[in-house]
Amino acid sequence: MALVPQYLRADEEARIHQQFQGDTWHRNNQVLWTGILRDEAQHWADEHEMQTLTTAMGPLMDVSHPLCLRNQKSSEAWSKYIKGASAIFAWYISRGERVTVLSPPPPERFHPSGQTNYQVIEEPIVKGVLGTSAVSRIEMVHPTVKGAEDIYYQVWPVDNTTTWTARFGQLNVRRRRWRMVKTQKAFSNRLGVMEIAEIHQEAKEEKAKKGEGGKGGEPGEVEDEKGEERGKEGEPGEGEGEGGGKGEKGEEGQKEGQEGEKGEEGEKEGEEGKGEMEKTTKEKTNEKKGEQKAKKKARKAKKEKKKAMKKARKLEEEIVNYWEDPNQYPKKEKKMDG
Repeated sequence: MALVPQYLRADEEARIHQQFQGDTWHRNNQVLWTGILRDEAQHWADEHEMQTLTTAMGPLMDVSHPLCLRNQKSSEAWSKYIKGASAIFAWYISRGERVTVLSPPPPERFHPSGQTNYQVIEEPIVKGVLGTSAVSRIEMVHPTVKGAEDIYYQVWPVDNTTTWTARFGQLNVRRRRWRMVKTQKAFSNRLGVMEIAEIHQEAKEEKAKKGEGGKGGEPGEVEDEKGEERGKEGEPGEGEGEGGGKGEKGEEGQKEGQEGEKGEEGEKEGEEGKGEMEKTTKEKTNEKKGEQKAKKKARKAKKEKKKAMKKARKLEEEIVNYWEDPNQYPKKEKKMDG
């Protein structure tokens, strides 16, 4: 499976893999849940001796344990960490034959937004949509329905929902009040998705530029109208001379006046142009400094990325090697307290 750098650092992911590769992992005995309370899901899993993400993570999710990063992260950073852990949890599940999903009963089993961790991250992985291996079947249980706590039925690849509804009916007919969830990007490393997003963005930018161009033409039209008005105002002036009649002196006087006005305007424009040149020189200097800083920052980021990718490749090789021949990695004996 591809690594999850959008959610986890390389060292964080390595620690989670280490946790799941230990004796605590029980194949085909994991639980995913959505649309119900975490405590309800955990209680059901504990009663059935099955593992939720919290169970499988062990000390990594125990806030009292030094290995848990909860107290070192903000709420947003911790949320990203859990998303990454969910992805790895789902990947290990996908190497088995089946998984159990807990949810509210039909007809509304899943959040209408389609944006929960189960819908965006876990389900695509266990179904093999992202190029991973897939489980043979997904089974569903609705622990919040009295009498149905131990009733399993298959929903994928064959949907046997009708077997459950035939027995319990369409419960929860009234529309559920779902909690608000943030929109998150689909968990996919496929380049095609990114290319489509870029094409849409380019189209939007081009459309915006065309819109600006259209707006830019309007002032020109107004100026032309003003020019016409100025021409009309100038016509009577051309005939103004001594005695108000049309004459050469009137025309010469008007020309001199116009030339004088142009000269004053030219001086003003020259002063303004000089100020703008000084301002432009300062801006260019600042821009160069900014570019140099940005290049330096980019070089540093490139080195760090290269280093992280090297670690990630090494980790991925170790994971692949482990699954090909687990015996080459001797299990460490765990010290028991007391």
